[in-house]
Amino acid sequence: MRTGVRFRQFVTHELWTMDLDRVPRVQRVALRVLRLVLVVAFEFRLRLNDA
Repeated sequence: MRTGVRFRQFVTHELWTMDLDRVPRVQRVALRVLRLVLVVAFEFRLRLNDA
């Protein structure tokens, strides 16, 4: 599978469905920060397209 396709699948599905309780604490925090950054970026992009 191509890297771009794999990354897109991770960002759109796996990141949101993975069980964070099974991930070490440092990685858990990093994944939560990544989720937050993506939500803000998606919302910003959506608002920019609505204008």
